[in-house]
Amino acid sequence: MQRLIENIKKNKKYFLLIVGIFLFNILDGVLTIDAIKKGAEELNPIMRFLLEIDYSLFLFIKITLISFCLFIFWKYREKTLAQVGIIFSFCIYFFLTIYHLFMIYYYFA
Repeated sequence: MQRLIENIKKNKKYFLLIVGIFLFNILDGVLTIDAIKKGAEELNPIMRFLLEIDYSLFLFIKITLISFCLFIFWKYREKTLAQVGIIFSFCIYFFLTIYHLFMIYYYFA
């Protein structure tokens, strides 16, 4: 446990970005479900298939897959490719959240 805390302190920036990605992912899932209920269409065919089956299944698989990716990012956080992946993923989810909020404000308000 002490080693984990030391790793978090040493890599605080990447840890916070990973936590941010995790939270943005959950928000993306919830906002996607809300948009689907209001008439929007999911563009990702795999996620669309899961949404047609069950919203809870969609959210579970979405959170599980991204969590696995975040675990890999954390494990290899010292590597440049993982660092770029963390920053890139955070930016994508950040702008995706802005997009969701824009859609809610302008189309679903």
